[in-house]
Amino acid sequence: MAENEDQPGAVPNVPSSANDDAGKTEELQSQVDELKEKIGSLENDIKNLTENLETEKSQKAEIEKQLEETKEKLAAAEETKKELAEVKAELGEAKQAAGDAEQKDLKIKELEGKIENLNEELKTAKSEKAEIEADADAAEQDVQQLKQQVSELEGEIKELKSSSSSVNDLQDEVKVLRILASTESQALEMFNILKKYNSMNLRKLSMQAGMSSQAAMNLLEGLEKNGLVKIERASGDDTDPKISLTN
Repeated sequence: MAENEDQPGAVPNVPSSANDDAGKTEELQSQVDELKEKIGSLENDIKNLTENLETEKSQKAEIEKQLEETKEKLAAAEETKKELAEVKAELGEAKQAAGDAEQKDLKIKELEGKIENLNEELKTAKSEKAEIEADADAAEQDVQQLKQQVSELEGEIKELKSSSSSVNDLQDEVKVLRILASTESQALEMFNILKKYNSMNLRKLSMQAGMSSQAAMNLLEGLEKNGLVKIERASGDDTDPKISLTN
């Protein structure tokens, strides 16, 4: 047993693992910072993708509006077909009814010009419809891809946040080890015993640690100040209080 174990004012023995624990703490802190930075970057990516998604939705709505307008044009084109049939009928009647050859030719040319214009309008309307439908399909595919990317990024952020929580738990454990490293070696031994049994009376704990009850109490009071253990006395003069871990 060390010469200064029963002396409350003795200088603590610092285990050589203290520097290793400090290095581990810095490494874990660096990992936490990297995870937080990556989470922030991914959240920014989700924000940008969400904004792009809204833009795509707006474009899709505009395309659908144009498609409706084109459908109206096609409906008008159907009416034009009817007019075309009527014009053709008029053309036939004009050919039969025109008594004057010159007037008949003028009427025929006029009606044929109308037919040509109506055919061009019908062709243009069909082409516009095909283009708008293609744009609508492309916009729908972009929207689905953006939704998939947002979902994947949200899953990745969830995993990273879970990893960050595990690192925080390790940091807490390192803090405990640093506190124990600043005390005598018997303090760490008693802490490990309590981790196994969670709580134990002072006499039994000091016996297992191989030291006197008073020496053990001196170390335990230091651990209590650091919030690692709790000393529960049945009365003010209780010499065998219950010692428990706080977490």
